[in-house]
Amino acid sequence: MKTDSELQRYVMDELAWEPSVDAAEIGVSVNSGVVTLSGTVESYPQKWAAERAAERVKGVKAVTDEIEVRLPGARERTDSDIARRSECPGVEHPGATGPDQGPRTKGLDQP
Repeated sequence: MKTDSELQRYVMDELAWEPSVDAAEIGVSVNSGVVTLSGTVESYPQKWAAERAAERVKGVKAVTDEIEVRLPGARERTDSDIARRSECPGVEHPGATGPDQGPRTKGLDQP
């Protein structure tokens, strides 16, 4: 029977050999033969491939997948980012309407 540290090394090696996975962003921990994968990947297929790679290692009893998928280009804006954008008068913001931008509605009595 393999020890937890041996299983961890074998799972990490299997992830490194899996071409569809960026193993540098995935953490591996093992407790009583149960492997926990953590970290981030850029797609769901990468997440599933990492899980399958861990399951291929002989001696692994179960795999817990805590990998988070962060799609490329899906940047999260913080409250600070939003506040900073609103503090820039004179900067044109996409979709903004004002005297010189965007659609205007004329009243019926306006020429």
